[in-house]
Amino acid sequence: MEQAVNIVCNTLGVNVEDVYSSKRDRHIVDARRISMNILIREENLSLSSVARFVKKNHATGVHHKKVHEILYESEKAYRSAYDLCILNYKDEDKSTFSDVLALSDKYKDLTIELEEKDKEIADLKYDILKLENKLRANNFTNTY
Repeated sequence: MEQAVNIVCNTLGVNVEDVYSSKRDRHIVDARRISMNILIREENLSLSSVARFVKKNHATGVHHKKVHEILYESEKAYRSAYDLCILNYKDEDKSTFSDVLALSDKYKDLTIELEEKDKEIADLKYDILKLENKLRANNFTNTY
């Protein structure tokens, strides 16, 4: 169980001790929730035993499970964090959430660059069209 918590904490950049604490900062609670759900879903452990492991009661475990399902369906960032933790837990990927955010930023930058290049191409096509029209107006024929 410790291994799952350690992987989640390393992936999300959260202090391991904080997961076992009573701190309720969003990033800590998310790490706790993700750790609990990985242990329940991937290791088939009981909700009660997982809740006890992270020093919470059964009711908190039930709450984390319900909220996880809601957040996974409704928040893209939470879904990405959970999926990344699952990949790392299954040893399929060694990325961190910061890596995902960096890739997202790079994607946005490349999208902007692509839009600029598309505009340049459109401007060049317009210039070519104007030159072709000038050639036609001066009775030059296409010799190629």
